[in-house]
Amino acid sequence: MTELSNAKPGAWNLYDVATALTDGTEVWAALFDNILTRQIEFHVAPGTSSMVRNINVMKLDQIAGCRRSTADQEEIFDDVLLGTGEVGFYLGTRQSEICSFIRSGYLNAEHLTLRTVKEFRSTYICGGELLAFLRLTAKPGDSVSSWGTLRRMKSKVKLLHDRPSLRSRAAVKQFFADLG
Repeated sequence: MTELSNAKPGAWNLYDVATALTDGTEVWAALFDNILTRQIEFHVAPGTSSMVRNINVMKLDQIAGCRRSTADQEEIFDDVLLGTGEVGFYLGTRQSEICSFIRSGYLNAEHLTLRTVKEFRSTYICGGELLAFLRLTAKPGDSVSSWGTLRRMKSKVKLLHDRPSLRSRAAVKQFFADLG
């Protein structure tokens, strides 16, 4: 994942934002619709990563408008089969980590669809998404606080899968709610 410190000052990496601040929902179609219609202020940073990983948004509050309700979402692609790389993109993790989830039984290799990804994200949170959330919500220069939060969470929220890490989304949400 792109470090936020590498982004233009006052900008946040779109991939991190979409992964970490959408509470497990899939918002890519809405994000790109808003980018293409210039409702989200953005710039594309130079780099060798895929273009989506080089897009930085300038105002986080513009992302909130992209959270469409389930009734508004197009479900036409929900049953299309995805490759492990595509699943990794939606889950904010690498293809090799998706293979680990398949070997562990958390995902079914024969039924990797967008619907499956949505259901998985509504139930679980991967380590990459959690780290992106901590980077986005930390005060500037306060990485110590983020790592302290992560250490406390490790002792309070059960790890369901290690390498890559996987936890219950509901348990992680409760942990952060309890922090206040």
